[in-house]
Amino acid sequence: MAQTLDIINEKFRALRKASQRSIHDCASILNLSKEHYLSFEQGDQSLSLPDLEILASYLGVSITEMIESSINAIIHQFRLQNNKRDQYRILRDKMIRSKLILVRQEAHLSLDELSELTGIPQDRLTGYESGAFSIPFDDLQNLSEHLGKPINAFLPEVHNPSERAETIPHNAEWEPEYPEGDSKEDLMDTYPQLLAALKRVPLEDQAQIAKILLKKLRAI
Repeated sequence: MAQTLDIINEKFRALRKASQRSIHDCASILNLSKEHYLSFEQGDQSLSLPDLEILASYLGVSITEMIESSINAIIHQFRLQNNKRDQYRILRDKMIRSKLILVRQEAHLSLDELSELTGIPQDRLTGYESGAFSIPFDDLQNLSEHLGKPINAFLPEVHNPSERAETIPHNAEWEPEYPEGDSKEDLMDTYPQLLAALKRVPLEDQAQIAKILLKKLRAI
């Protein structure tokens, strides 16, 4: 069923607010004036399909979802995507932190010695290794150079899709994504427990576990 312009515009307005984007942000991405974009959200102006596609992509959904889904469904999908990004960030921070600790230990350097080499305060290095905060990219470059490792050592591994396909048996039977009796929400509740358990695993194994989880997130 065809949707009225008002309904489509309302969806974009609701998603813009949910994603905490300003009218100025959306107008700029489309090379429009703020007044022109505002009139679009108010239902007084229409945009071309390419502009709608660009705007939907900027707000984190597809144009198909914007047109075919309800406002509530669109906002729900957006929040799920945000949750995946949060999980990705936590896992990548964990992998980088574990790699940094291993490389420093292999170099037989204390935090005090590494601080002297890099000029990064020791309390900040302690915060990086403890997970108190993420490592800024410029500090990570500095650390990798003084530890004798290329920055690529801290980047996620890139796998050829064909290699992944070869590891899957052709006669593998389909298994449900979630065990019978468990919902997606139930499994998400176990996520803090997973992180807590991961902290008790030896450093050598933490990066490997995190890589496996990261591959699973990318496949979702």
